[in-house]
Amino acid sequence: MITITIIIMKKMMVVISDRAYEILKRYKKAKGIANLDTALDSLLLEREQYNEAGGRD
Repeated sequence: MITITIIIMKKMMVVISDRAYEILKRYKKAKGIANLDTALDSLLLEREQYNEAGGRD
């Protein structure tokens, strides 16, 4: 159930706007990542690490 919820949340984030989708595609290409799901995981992990390191929004 948690996995399904996480997948749905990821898809909702991508669907929020065409702009977010285009940014995610560029990120995927720049990082050499094979698919959008993995790219989103990577992007979210980077964001989490940035916040934990004291980064600001």
